[in-house]
Amino acid sequence: MRLGDVVRRVADTALPLADDPRAYVALEHLAQGEPRLLGAASASEARSAKWSFARGDVLLGRLRPLLRKAALAPYDGVCSTDILVLRAAPEALPRYLLAALHTDRFWEFAAASAVGTRMPRARWSSLCRYELALPPIAAQREVARALEAMDRAVDANEAHLARLREARRAVRESLVGER
Repeated sequence: MRLGDVVRRVADTALPLADDPRAYVALEHLAQGEPRLLGAASASEARSAKWSFARGDVLLGRLRPLLRKAALAPYDGVCSTDILVLRAAPEALPRYLLAALHTDRFWEFAAASAVGTRMPRARWSSLCRYELALPPIAAQREVARALEAMDRAVDANEAHLARLREARRAVRESLVGER
């Protein structure tokens, strides 16, 4: 199927106000190469028109597609207009779509169809033609579950590694650091 057949691009304009309680997701909040959101700012800090998104939407960074930035929205909010908001059709699970978009094949397609040299941007008019396999919903659910389990294991190992690095630093300081 084509991507445009299983998702709808949402382009609902939002004009955040000074007291806007919503979260604001910018490109820097999308992890590079990982299907993860790193955080968010306050929409009240946004200075121009943005896109609205809903929990479960796929947020796809379109600026410099080789940076491979896409994540699933865990809440409603607003985002930069350099992020495409994609909403899954009923026959597609958002987590499965996110996995399909985090493949070398997709990012190569996005980069090849990007416009601009210094600041290349992927265009929806091209991305919507990307072809992907869409198995039955039960199979999509199994793929999503397996990948989520792997993501949890990676996160746990990264947290453990961070603790080990901090312990190593502390030991180094106590044993050979200046006193």
